[in-house]
Amino acid sequence: MPQEDPKDVQMQLAGLTEVRMEMSLADRLEKAEETKAQANEHFGNGKWKVAMKGYVAAIWFLKRGNPKCPTMVASDHLGLEQVPTSLGAGTAATGEAADAPEPEGFLPLRITCHLNLAQSAIKMGEWNIAKVACEYVLSVDAANVKALFRIAKAQEGEGQPKSASASLTRLLKVEPNNADARKALEAIKKRSEKEKKAFAGVFSRAQGDNTKGDGLYTAAEESRDKAEEEVNAKTLPPMPQGPTKDSSMVTGDMLKHMTEKQREEFVRRINEDLDTYG
Repeated sequence: MPQEDPKDVQMQLAGLTEVRMEMSLADRLEKAEETKAQANEHFGNGKWKVAMKGYVAAIWFLKRGNPKCPTMVASDHLGLEQVPTSLGAGTAATGEAADAPEPEGFLPLRITCHLNLAQSAIKMGEWNIAKVACEYVLSVDAANVKALFRIAKAQEGEGQPKSASASLTRLLKVEPNNADARKALEAIKKRSEKEKKAFAGVFSRAQGDNTKGDGLYTAAEESRDKAEEEVNAKTLPPMPQGPTKDSSMVTGDMLKHMTEKQREEFVRRINEDLDTYG
């Protein structure tokens, strides 16, 4: 793969930015339409990244003011991480009111480009790009069904099932008979329930009934302790009952061969007797 010269990329970006500044609104709208159509062809051929570049370029032509050209437009390898910050509404040009209406034809085309960009990003697993693209659409059309469905896909991809469920629920309020949204919502709920049951099973096994040996390690530990107790009952003398003169008869070797339960019991008895005689 040939290496790009960053200087060449920057020169091309500067050139594109300058050309855009000289274009009329009608020229920019026409160029955005042309670029979107080319991106649609690439999308149809499964070239998601090339299609994304086209949608980013089309959106750039439709933005307010004189924004810099996004790096991705002039590069085959750079600028993907910059895409989310390039999708805003743009800053009003000098002398233009910040709340001035979009030029005729700009907003519908921007919405289409953002939705198509989101779909390309979903195909690539670029969840944040898809989410930001949909957020713009929802900021101007809160009931946009495609934006709600695609942002739910992006949220689920980012591991946010609650947010995805909320977006799908909003969609179903707008379009109650949307079969795809209902199916996606049910799938998320089923996965969530399955995960809850799986984790519940782990904890129930870990805290199982010790009498039945259901807990983790319990059966093995009980079997080991019982075997040691049986052996020690035959080979070791009875444990001393307190700090009498016979206490010295308990040697280190004997303690070493006691089970943990026997050692605990021995210490407990000594402590009781120390309390008694103290």
